[in-house]
Amino acid sequence: MTKAAILALALLSGCSSLKKDNEPKSPPRLSHTVTDQLAAYRPLVASGLDAHGLAVMGGSIGDSALFSCLARVGGAATFDPAILIVNGQPIRHPDITPAASSTPVSKDMVNGILWCLWDVAHKGDKAHALELVQSMVAFGRAHRDPIAGWFFCTDEDRAKYSISDEDWIGKCLMPPSTIKDIYRVLKYAGGACDDDCRFWSDVGPNVPTDGTGFQRHLAVLTTTRNGLLDGAINDNSLKQLELAALAQPRNALYVAAYHLYGDGAQEAAFDGLLDSALFPASVLPTAANYCAEYLFQRDQDQSDWQPCPPAAGAEGRGIEWVFAATLALGVVK
Repeated sequence: MTKAAILALALLSGCSSLKKDNEPKSPPRLSHTVTDQLAAYRPLVASGLDAHGLAVMGGSIGDSALFSCLARVGGAATFDPAILIVNGQPIRHPDITPAASSTPVSKDMVNGILWCLWDVAHKGDKAHALELVQSMVAFGRAHRDPIAGWFFCTDEDRAKYSISDEDWIGKCLMPPSTIKDIYRVLKYAGGACDDDCRFWSDVGPNVPTDGTGFQRHLAVLTTTRNGLLDGAINDNSLKQLELAALAQPRNALYVAAYHLYGDGAQEAAFDGLLDSALFPASVLPTAANYCAEYLFQRDQDQSDWQPCPPAAGAEGRGIEWVFAATLALGVVK
C-alpha cells in the first residue's frame, strides 16, 4: 500500500470516529423492580425539595440548579426552569447570595440548566424552552469577550460577590464548548442558527475529559445530554463513556449512559441501581448507606461511598438514583 493510500485510510478512519452514528437505544428488557423503586423514590425526593421546588444539597443552595434539573429530568421535580434564568442570566437558585456561593452561577450550573431546557422541549413545550434559551443567548452576546466566550456574571455581580479573578474566569466565563451546547439546545427547540450560532457550533467536537470525580461526572452529563440533543454521539464520545463505566462499574449513571448509546442493554445499570446496601427499596438512602449527598459524582475509592455519621443539612440523596434510573429505563430517549 502506498503512503498516499495509508494517509487516505487514516483520514477516513478519523472522520469515521467523529461521525455521529451511535443513537440512543431503548433497553430490550426492562426491570420491573427498578420501575417500582423509581415510582417509590420520586415522591420521596420531591418531598425534600424547597419552597421553590428546588433541591437543597447538604443544606446549601449553591449547587441547586444542577441537581434540581437532574431531579426534574428524573421525574421528581416539576418547577419551571424560568426561575433559574433571570432576564437571560442563569443563576444557581432564586435566593442565591454571596453568603451561599462565591458567584451567582457557574459552568456546572449552566450544564444543569441545559438539562432542564432539554427536558422542557423533550416533553413538548419547545416554545417555552426556546424562549428561555434565546434569553440566555441574548444575555451572553451582551456580555461577551470576542475571543474567550460569554460571561454570565455582570460587573455588578463582581462587586456584590467580591468575585476573584480565578472565579471570574473559572466560573463566570462560558467557554466555546458551553456556548456550543447552549446553541445545541436552541436548535433542538426549533430556533434558527444564525452566523453567531454557526461560528460557535464549528469550534470543534466536545470530547469529555479523562478527569476523576465531579469532573468526570460533568463530562458524562454533557456527552449524554448532547447526544439526546443531536440524536447521536460519535465513536470518540462513546469510548469516553465506556471508559467512565469501566473505571467506575458501580456507578449506575455511567453504566447507563454508556449502554444508552452502546448496545442498549441496561442489566448492569439495573444491578447497580438495585444495590440495596446503597439504595434501599422503599426509603431514600441516608448517611448509614453512603456519606455523599449525591453519590454518582464521587469515585468509588473515596469515603463518600461509605457510611458516615448523620449530619445536619444532608438533603439531596436519591436524586442521583432517580436520574440514573430514568436514563436506564429509556424514559429520556
